[in-house]
Amino acid sequence: MPSVTRHTGHAWSSRTLPFLEQVNLYEEINYETGWFAPENQTPASTRLSVYRCPASWKNYEGLTDYCGISGSWINVNRNGSRNGVLFPETTRHRSIRVRDVLDGLSSTICVAEGVAVSQQHGGYWASGMNCFSHDDGGINNLRGGFKEIASLHPNGANVVFCDASVHFLSQAIDVDTIGALCTRNQQEVVKWEF
Repeated sequence: MPSVTRHTGHAWSSRTLPFLEQVNLYEEINYETGWFAPENQTPASTRLSVYRCPASWKNYEGLTDYCGISGSWINVNRNGSRNGVLFPETTRHRSIRVRDVLDGLSSTICVAEGVAVSQQHGGYWASGMNCFSHDDGGINNLRGGFKEIASLHPNGANVVFCDASVHFLSQAIDVDTIGALCTRNQQEVVKWEF
């Protein structure tokens, strides 16, 4: 599955709707036109509890509190920050396959809480821009701006790994470890506890 549909901007989170018991909503979307097209305005504005954190402060139609991880500049050895698994619409990368996740599915984050991602920064579940590269440091570092793993939970944030497991990452986790978990192909040996 691609992280975003090129030219129409439909998100990874839109394509996963059938697996989240949202087949009817999925079938309402016209994937031949942009996610923002007039005929997609009603489905894209739907509030979905699966994409909303109960602690969220956001309050607009079609919001999401979860974003794809496109990589990290922390401890980058090669390949730049686009070394994650999900990319925003402007990136011209091919889809990432399981075989491309050299660091292991259980050691690579694909989706994380992004409480600071707003409407202006692609904070819609239907938008292919709802991805970011975690670059500025620790978990819940809201000073880092909208491109950080952050939640309103005390002490950490929830993340989804490529093996589909969900974990709560402590904000005390080492910055280098976060960088390693956000990349798919740096071949770091990551030791962490959840």
